[in-house]
Amino acid sequence: MALNAQYGTLLGRDGGTAILAMLVALKSLETRTPRDGRLLVLLGLFITATHFFHDQGPLTALHSLLSVAALLSAAALWVAPLPKALSLRPALRLLGLAAPVAVTLFVLFPRPDGPLWTLPLQGPAQTGLANQITAGEFSALAQDDRVAFRADFQGEVPSPENRYWRGPVFEAYDGVSWTQVRVPGPPPSLEPTGPVWIYSLTLEPNGSPWLLALDAPTRAPQGLC
Repeated sequence: MALNAQYGTLLGRDGGTAILAMLVALKSLETRTPRDGRLLVLLGLFITATHFFHDQGPLTALHSLLSVAALLSAAALWVAPLPKALSLRPALRLLGLAAPVAVTLFVLFPRPDGPLWTLPLQGPAQTGLANQITAGEFSALAQDDRVAFRADFQGEVPSPENRYWRGPVFEAYDGVSWTQVRVPGPPPSLEPTGPVWIYSLTLEPNGSPWLLALDAPTRAPQGLC
């Protein structure tokens, strides 16, 4: 329940990795036989590989290499309990045998730009703009505090109560989802009666062709289609 409250789900990258780590920790409490020890080492190697779901930099690779060496050294004790002292020599020998294979895979196989593992659900549902709104698709909703855009005003900055940014309006409802209504032709003309603010927007990448506006825009920027 605590993990579900923290991540909003037990599936996906973050929630799945957390519950796996918890299960491995519980497994270590009941490890009694060499078979349990070997299984615990294999689970530790799998958890080490999950580091690359979050980052694939050199520090992550170094940390994973050190973790694998320690786990292989522990595995050697479970296979041959004598001597009792932990030695890195068997682990280094195994890593040396695996190094040519790793270098071959690194050079010959393509490395995609995106993550190597993608699941449909990577975390709790978050607020934000979407192409449509469907009721009942989520059980928990979190506030997304990432930057959506930056506005630079020429002259006086409007007061907070006047900085209400407008985006897409979902007017069509089919009983399940709300979607936009696109009316062909030019937009209706407006005659401004209040103060006029001149500003420029810098949008963060969001994959949507939307340009948010402050109240009602009097004219569209050049190059807007």
